[in-house]
Amino acid sequence: MARHLLLEFPLVIASGVLLGATSRHNWLGAPRRNRYGLTGLTLAALTLTIWMIPAALDAAAKGGWVSALKYDSLAMAGFLLPASLRLAPLAVQAVFVGNMAWMTATAGILYQQADRQLCLAYLTEMQTVTGRGLVVAAAVLVVVWSVWTWRRSSAA
Repeated sequence: MARHLLLEFPLVIASGVLLGATSRHNWLGAPRRNRYGLTGLTLAALTLTIWMIPAALDAAAKGGWVSALKYDSLAMAGFLLPASLRLAPLAVQAVFVGNMAWMTATAGILYQQADRQLCLAYLTEMQTVTGRGLVVAAAVLVVVWSVWTWRRSSAA
């Protein structure tokens, strides 16, 4: 579970971000389809939300098409992030980052406090470790975005 949420997810999303940052093609079409980056940011948020659900993690742990869908959707979410963040004003970025951090921290707290096994593929002890990691990841997300935003604004 920790490997899924704390290692694989960030690595797959980062690979998508690297591809998206180097792509010159606007995959969401005209800017009106991704006004203020909302379409791409919403798709990324929905993708991350779905893959934090214990039943989705169980299905992905079995392998097969669900696992392939997990990797593809996470990479696509990462791919859409650079263009969407460029289009998004600071307030939209703050809402997106704040929402993702809040959701990640909440999932982490729920994983830690669950009195029974949430995912069939993972033990309760792994849930606790993953929960702690998700809370830390939420804090890291906010700090990284804040530093990135500050550096971008001070360079302008």
